[in-house]
Amino acid sequence: MNTDIVSIVTVTGLLLFIYNYSVGWIAGFKILNITKLHHKLIYILLLLNIFLLLFSLDFLSNKFLLYLISFLFLLFLTYGSKGGIYHRIISTAAFALYIFTMLNYQFFKFID
Repeated sequence: MNTDIVSIVTVTGLLLFIYNYSVGWIAGFKILNITKLHHKLIYILLLLNIFLLLFSLDFLSNKFLLYLISFLFLLFLTYGSKGGIYHRIISTAAFALYIFTMLNYQFFKFID
């Protein structure tokens, strides 16, 4: 697929990840009153965005597999209690892996 579209979808995914991750922590610390529906809507948009990203990448490439693992981490979030330790660890792992993959393929090339 077109690399411009992949770049746009990747950056959009990063922005959604940052927003959803921040909203989760803000809601967890009860700094602001944010509804669960709002958090779930952003979560669904994030899943759709990463699914579109996976669809646009070469199947079974390293980049595809790393984004797939991040996507699977997000899917595994539903098995833990909302806002619990499991939820925080898995969401942080998904976020960190997404950022690592994005930075790796755009700047560093640790994994080819």
